[in-house]
Amino acid sequence: MIANQEVTSVKLGYRKAILQELAQDLGGSVHSIVIDAVDKHIEHLKSKQAYDRQAMKAYKNFQETGLHITFNEFKDWVDSLETDEPKDMPQCHK
Repeated sequence: MIANQEVTSVKLGYRKAILQELAQDLGGSVHSIVIDAVDKHIEHLKSKQAYDRQAMKAYKNFQETGLHITFNEFKDWVDSLETDEPKDMPQCHK
């Protein structure tokens, strides 16, 4: 992570009192709680963005090739994974 001391002001409103109480109970600071929450949210957004990109790539591939498996084929395969004899993953088809 880049060490940057830039300051950003955020109006917390009623949340500030809640954060102060949490910080006191946890033995930390409001700053550390907010930084942790922002870091976690950034990771969440980055993961969602990567997932969305992968989904669009898969959809584009489907549009170009027509290759797919049906829901029932997928469900049968997933259900078999909990058995003593799991099935092979279904092959894509048109």
